[in-house]
Amino acid sequence: QQQALRKYTESDRKVFFLQACPGAGKTKFTLTALQQEIEKRGKGKTFIIVVAPSGNLKDSWMREAHDFGIELCTRASDGPFPGGPNYLGTVITYQALGSYLPLVKQWQRQAGYKFILVCDEVHHASISNSWGNDSIEYGELCDKVIFLSGTPYRTDRHKIPLANYENDLLVVDYEYTTRQARVDEVRRKIEFRFGAFET
Repeated sequence: QQQALRKYTESDRKVFFLQACPGAGKTKFTLTALQQEIEKRGKGKTFIIVVAPSGNLKDSWMREAHDFGIELCTRASDGPFPGGPNYLGTVITYQALGSYLPLVKQWQRQAGYKFILVCDEVHHASISNSWGNDSIEYGELCDKVIFLSGTPYRTDRHKIPLANYENDLLVVDYEYTTRQARVDEVRRKIEFRFGAFET
């Protein structure tokens, strides 16, 4: 995580892509990076938008962010401050990207907020689906984007929007492999359970 944070701090790219295996600490890396951004910019200057692939992961992001002193709401309002005065950001699912987009544009137009976009398991979005098209619009509104994925590839071979490609190959900013995690003994235990299931 410390090496990834150094890479993040040193990077001048708008989009930072972290590829790391399950259990490597992608969420903790991101929340630490967001803490740094908040300290640098000041509270009330920037609003964080976290996009998660499921409702369970959305709730998990909210709980872990709370432990880092970052309050994320799961239902943003269109009041004078996005999400309310006690929140530094919101966490939504990929399915909600399109419906939130007009609200984000309104916040930026009326209040001049700057936004940080975090996409967890960003391989769910591609240039061929609506989530990918929405991500492009969000990326244009945000001044910092953090992409996270353990498997940053798609079986349909379509590209991930806003990501960096060279000769059609994805280039990530920092990679933490399963082999490295095994050496460091930080890899999450993976279990496969077999048995009869009742229908």
